[in-house]
Amino acid sequence: HDSNIRTTGASSRGLDATEGGKITADNINIGTAGIRSAALATEPSGASVTVSKSTINTSGEGSPLIYSKGSIKVSEAKGTAGASEIAVVEGNNAIHLEYVDLSGNGTHGVMLYQNKSRDNGADGKGLGRFSAKGSALRSLKEGPLFYVTNTAARIYSEMTTMQYLGGTLIRVEANQFGDAGSNGGDLTFMANNQGLYGNVSADGSSTIMMDLQNGSHWSGAINTDNSAKKIDVNLDASSSWSLTADCHVDGFTDGTTALTNLKGNGHTLFYNSSNAANAWLGGKTYELQGGGYLKPNK
Repeated sequence: HDSNIRTTGASSRGLDATEGGKITADNINIGTAGIRSAALATEPSGASVTVSKSTINTSGEGSPLIYSKGSIKVSEAKGTAGASEIAVVEGNNAIHLEYVDLSGNGTHGVMLYQNKSRDNGADGKGLGRFSAKGSALRSLKEGPLFYVTNTAARIYSEMTTMQYLGGTLIRVEANQFGDAGSNGGDLTFMANNQGLYGNVSADGSSTIMMDLQNGSHWSGAINTDNSAKKIDVNLDASSSWSLTADCHVDGFTDGTTALTNLKGNGHTLFYNSSNAANAWLGGKTYELQGGGYLKPNK
């Protein structure tokens, strides 16, 4: 409590809980300078760190503000990673943020991944989890704000400001991690009273479910090159989507069957007419507000 922490060596983290250990801290000012020196970390699984009302900064490469192989909760904090991501979740672990203002200078803003062979957990439902509520996430280097590879993941966002360069909100794909052929990503992204902008993409081994709830709005495009393994989008009746390019989805569900919350802007949303989730569309083509169409794939 009420303390300053400074480290300068390589692999010198600020607060690091391991082997089931638990750390609780408030009003802490952390600064690390070495490579692989996250301000907050847990490793291996089973450990937890809870931090509030603090300032966290890193300047070394491979040094995100938060690196979790356990559970990390941060509230009312601010800080900048000078040469790395804002936050990284490895494996079936979690980071939860509330009322923070965090910036990063990494290849991605927030990354969820598994380093070795993909582990889906004993119940087959293993997930990397990341949530942000009432916060600001700022990625200062061009690249996707959210990046998922070689893992199943769930991202939850509520009333959070998102700033990033390059126009890619989410990218899910196979990368150098894991075993070729089974190292894609599977992401469920839930937006709750959340504004979103930018493009969402996945490669041929990856899936994305975009779920917009409780007054969320998204201005952007998804799967524009029709290369993803599977893409689903759900809008509840209070949420909306404004297309910025032609898009391709497997399943599209909407709490407003009149489609008044889907704006085409001259673009077309193609859906899979053989998908049972799209039975309500009857395989038909619909004109969208602002021009464009909702129509079945050829």
